[in-house]
Parts: sequence; structure tokens; C-alpha cells
Amino acid sequence: MNVHEGQSNACGECGSRDLRWERTDTEVPFRDRVGNRQVAIANVPKGTCIGCGAIVFPHEALVLQHEAVCRSLGVLTPREIVGGRKRLALSQEQFADLTSFGVASIRRWERGASIQSNSSDQHLRTVLNRQDAGPAAQATPSEGFRFKPRSAAMRKLFESQRGSTQHTNNAPTKFPSFQEHLQVQEHS
Repeated sequence: MNVHEGQSNACGECGSRDLRWERTDTEVPFRDRVGNRQVAIANVPKGTCIGCGAIVFPHEALVLQHEAVCRSLGVLTPREIVGGRKRLALSQEQFADLTSFGVASIRRWERGASIQSNSSDQHLRTVLNRQDAGPAAQATPSEGFRFKPRSAAMRKLFESQRGSTQHTNNAPTKFPSFQEHLQVQEHS
């Protein structure tokens, strides 16, 4: 393919518009939670300039590399966090109120600017795995966390839905717990 979707078709080195795109496995070095060096493998798009041979990696390659590191660490990827929050029809602020995390933390995790700790990831999975997936039904805290609605709208939602037993017919995406994820990796 000559043009990678959403990318410029010009080489940054020589200005040639003739690029050949392919997918390639790349090694992504990172440090695990205890500081050991690890390597994740990410399959990413790569462009090669036909004129000068320069190699071009689009932004999507960075996203895929970050996701590979998240998978290696056993935590949700930014896309999974955003997708889960949107499935619950919550804004970042509402999701932060519901999880008792700060809005800045939610934004950093969703942008891929940082990776959440294992305990934070487990709490996100608990909230995202609620069977009653609407925002009103989500307004109860997860076990071990005290829910503190920060805004008047969330306090009203929390108080009005306390004890609600509304369920949806749609089966939500289930994010495996951290322990389940480790078991799957061990058996692979």
C-alpha cells in the first residue's frame, strides 16, 4: 500500500511522496513494576521512502507500542479504559467521581501519558465490570472504596439511585481481573 491511512504521503528526509507501507514487529523496551528490564513486542505500521530509504513510523505505532507494554504489565490499555467509560456513558469527571480517582489520573491513563498501578487497574476493572451498565446503576462504590460524589450532579445521581436494581439486557464487555489475566498468561 502506498499511503498509510491518515498519514502524510511525504518523506520527512527528502520530501519524496513515494512511501511503501508495511506492518512489522518492533521490540519495545520498558521496566516492569520492580525495575527489571523487559521487552514487549508490538506489530506496528512502518513506512519506507522509496527515494532515500528513510523509515517513518506514524503516531499509531506509538499507540500500539504503549498498548503492548500495558498488556505485558497485565493492565488495561488506554483504549480499553476509554471504551469501558464510554460504554457506561460517563464523562471523565463522572468516571473520576465514581472511581474516587482524580480526573487528571483518568486523563493521563486514557491518553497513555502514564500507566496505572496494578491496584488502580484492579479497581478500574471492578467498576467497569458492573453488570448493570448504565451510569445511574454505576453510582455505587466498589468494595473497599468509599464513594465520595464530588459534584452536585453526582451526589444527586448517587442518592436517587441508591438501591436501584435496574439491569440492562446487553451483556457488557468483561475485563478479566488482574489475577485472571496472570493465570491466562501463565498457561499461554
